[in-house]
Amino acid sequence: MGLTLVFAATINLSGLEPGVKIYMTQASFVVMAHITAAIVLILAIKGFRDRLRTPYLLICASILMVAMGTIQSVLLWILHAENTAYYRLGGLYIFYITVPYLAYFGLRTLAVQLLTKSVLLKAWLPISITLVFGILATLIPTPRTDLPEYRIDIEVFMNSSAFLLIIVTALVFKARRQASIIYKSAFRWLGFVYGSIALVTTSNMIAVIYLPHEHWYWMYGVSYSVYNFTAIAVMVAALRFTRIAYAADTLIKKNRSTHSLSSIDIVMALAQLASNPKSIDEILDELRRLTVSLATSGSGVVLTKEQQIITARVYTRLENFLINKEPVRKFDRKELRQMIDIRFKDAVQEPVFWQKIE
Repeated sequence: MGLTLVFAATINLSGLEPGVKIYMTQASFVVMAHITAAIVLILAIKGFRDRLRTPYLLICASILMVAMGTIQSVLLWILHAENTAYYRLGGLYIFYITVPYLAYFGLRTLAVQLLTKSVLLKAWLPISITLVFGILATLIPTPRTDLPEYRIDIEVFMNSSAFLLIIVTALVFKARRQASIIYKSAFRWLGFVYGSIALVTTSNMIAVIYLPHEHWYWMYGVSYSVYNFTAIAVMVAALRFTRIAYAADTLIKKNRSTHSLSSIDIVMALAQLASNPKSIDEILDELRRLTVSLATSGSGVVLTKEQQIITARVYTRLENFLINKEPVRKFDRKELRQMIDIRFKDAVQEPVFWQKIE
């Protein structure tokens, strides 16, 4: 972030035109934010299941491609490459167009762990619709005379990938609805990332059709301004996904002064680590029956020996699920026991429970 501020200050002290200064300042922020987010995400990869590493890296790559596309656009401007064949044939968008495809195939595999059925998971359908949408978009008549029509068609088709980004955003929020509370925040911010990129791409596709290059929309970096929000959202999303990777270290126990802790709280804390609450419904049914009986009897949270045996049994089943069957996050018994000991050992005085889970 410090490098971004230094670079932005250097740009604003230069003799560049105001519109160029605005664009270059935004570009420096976007590049640094997306590269930083990609690095943070990659560092957290060890916390996820091995089978999810490739899709996880695809998501990281989609974020990195935004930075690469921005770097390329700045270099093309510095090199005055607007009249080269590479630029005329859509080279400016070569990195940006990979973003929705990398994001879709990465998130599709991740979402399969949370969604049992969704038409959005059938890859051929959204990709086919996106390509058809791109072809139809090129048929929209344009009033522009400053560029050959084939160049406008190429730029429109490249930006039409916004449709797949919209599908990616919908997929993220659909997966979020099924996810547990620790995962919801990460998916929400990732949805904001791809949603804002979709907004930029869609607005640029419309602008390419109707606005000449000399228009203020292009000249003063308005076409790029939404990426500033994307830059913030992607950094928050990266931190939230890192929180998933270290979820066991971030669980906060309830304040003992306002709530008498029991083994029920231990089981519920462990349950938060499951990516999909529905996957542990059957395990928690026994605990639900226990809590209902406690509420009915008015006995509070002081558990009897028999009740502690029940919570220990549920805890053991839940722990085994997280270690062996949790589809997203990777856990081991030592890590989970350390989390429980640090947060609850001194606060929960239930010897039978502790003995049973040993």
